[in-house]
Amino acid sequence: MEASQLQATQGSYSPAGERSNWLAEDPLVKEAIGSREFQILPNILGDKDRADVEHYKASGIQAP
Repeated sequence: MEASQLQATQGSYSPAGERSNWLAEDPLVKEAIGSREFQILPNILGDKDRADVEHYKASGIQAP
């Protein structure tokens, strides 16, 4: 982090190829940085405002 912004990934290695910075795409991370408070959501799919967020669908995040 620098100036309340996530910085580009540096020195990353993956045998599967290039990795994306999923933190930069996570709406809860953006809210936490903006408010400087922890953001916790134990059941993403149970939250009607977040269940359709493309980042969570693409990441395969599911409710327990």
